[in-house]
Amino acid sequence: MSASTIPDILDLLSHFSGGRLRDAAALGRFLEEAEPSEKAAEIGELAFHGRYLTRLLDTMKKQTAQSEHFPGLEAEFTRAVNHYQELIRVFAAGCSDGFFQFCEQHYFAVSEAALQHLLALAYDFAWLKEWEVTMATDGEETAA
Repeated sequence: MSASTIPDILDLLSHFSGGRLRDAAALGRFLEEAEPSEKAAEIGELAFHGRYLTRLLDTMKKQTAQSEHFPGLEAEFTRAVNHYQELIRVFAAGCSDGFFQFCEQHYFAVSEAALQHLLALAYDFAWLKEWEVTMATDGEETAA
């Protein structure tokens, strides 16, 4: 994927999501860094786990803190956030120094803002995964 196609991909995802991407610029930076570093598989992992993390968060929002399931969901959410941070670390490790510093500031800090940035990225990667699944499903229906 060339840098010239990244705006097209972001436009496509924005349209597909109904304009609900939360931080398209950050998603674009990840896509830009993926090509020279040959990190397509890592992008796939970020999309898959982003979808999982956002679905888990949606499930948690439907519960109350007093729910019998909430402590387990809360523990799984913490594990999923830590895992997502690790996926970002692995991705950023082979990228430019500027990109790694961007990730440190936006996703690795122990702050509410860093968690919000992480969740926004996961949310946008979840849209990428939804688009991939939709295209694969549409392709199977067309072939049948």
